[in-house]
Amino acid sequence: MEGYRIQPAEDEFAGVDSESYRRSMWPERSSAARLMVADLARAGITGPLLDVGCSFGWLVREAAAAGFEAFGIDPSERAVEAAAEAGLPVKQGFFPEEDWERRDWSVIAFMDVLEHIPDLNGVLDAVRKRLRPGGAVAIQVPVSTGAVFRAALALERVSGGAVAEPLDRMLQLTFPYPHVHYFRRRSLQALLSRFGFRELSATESPIATGNFADRVSWSPTVSATHRLEALGLAALVAAGRLARRNDLLRVVARLES
Repeated sequence: MEGYRIQPAEDEFAGVDSESYRRSMWPERSSAARLMVADLARAGITGPLLDVGCSFGWLVREAAAAGFEAFGIDPSERAVEAAAEAGLPVKQGFFPEEDWERRDWSVIAFMDVLEHIPDLNGVLDAVRKRLRPGGAVAIQVPVSTGAVFRAALALERVSGGAVAEPLDRMLQLTFPYPHVHYFRRRSLQALLSRFGFRELSATESPIATGNFADRVSWSPTVSATHRLEALGLAALVAAGRLARRNDLLRVVARLES
């Protein structure tokens, strides 16, 4: 699956200020991990869990606390080192070449990862081959129906491309691993169904929940412009909640064939 390696020489977190990243992302990622673990618990799923693209280990940590035998893999050397230093069982590498040499996973998770992988057919075929009978996938992805994404897209179109920064940020075009897919619930259902998965749960959540200024800035110093942008993001997130147009979709699906 060479298509997974978009820019393999780049470490996604190599140039990121650690404290800024912690402030902006840690509360949000930890909350998302807890929600995913809760989804699995409600579905009655237990057993060994592999988190693909585990980053700093949010899901591995939360799953282990809930009683899962949890492991992670990630291409970022910096993130894997930080997670390992925290005592989490993680390895550097790309799925499916790195899979802890197991074919008995109960859950394989992709939390904010699947949208970065060009070869969706290849990765889901690999997932199917590494799950035990009745195993499941747990997925969180951004969706094109969300209020924030729709607003960013509208700004880019209305301005004739002059105001493209919000959409570029949604697509993560300046990051080593940009978004190459944006899903709708039906498109994700159809993809999973093609590989024998039946949806057990699907829940939408807002794209940001914590300190919006830090979420926008990703820098040690939050400027007045960042604070203004944060107000706009907070308003869009609130509108998305009210209109049920949230930007993230979590899905748990069981392998049936």
